[in-house]
Amino acid sequence: MLSIPGTHDSGTYTCSWYQVCDSSQCQSWDITNQLQAGIRYLDVRINSRDGYLAVGHGPYQFLTLTDFFSQVATFLRSYPIEFVILAFQKNSGDRDPAAEIITLLQTVGINAVYQQSIPTVGSLRGKAWIFGGIGVDFYAADHNKNTYVMTGN
Repeated sequence: MLSIPGTHDSGTYTCSWYQVCDSSQCQSWDITNQLQAGIRYLDVRINSRDGYLAVGHGPYQFLTLTDFFSQVATFLRSYPIEFVILAFQKNSGDRDPAAEIITLLQTVGINAVYQQSIPTVGSLRGKAWIFGGIGVDFYAADHNKNTYVMTGN
């Protein structure tokens, strides 16, 4: 058995509107500090609008998905024996953002794995294990419908 610490609405740590902070901000640490404190499961709620992906909670956006991924990429490069689980869910928007998420992961330089079976810890070292929830289907975005390991830049 393996216990993996995680956070809810992981990217909702920065808030500049007082009335929004009370109801939407769930974290007080940025992604880097969460990872350095031992968090390995990140709950990523996506707002997709007009080709723009952001991390949100309800109707509010907190940071771009690029900024979120950059913190994860830096952590994985600094600690190559670690892994991170990224659980995606569409928060708002009119399309499935899975293909855009895959492209962005590659652009930022995150090696990611998505598969239907549970991978071993050894196979995940230095990578992000990604999976989709409501509104995010990585298997539909992957035409091979197989285990997929993508290599970032």
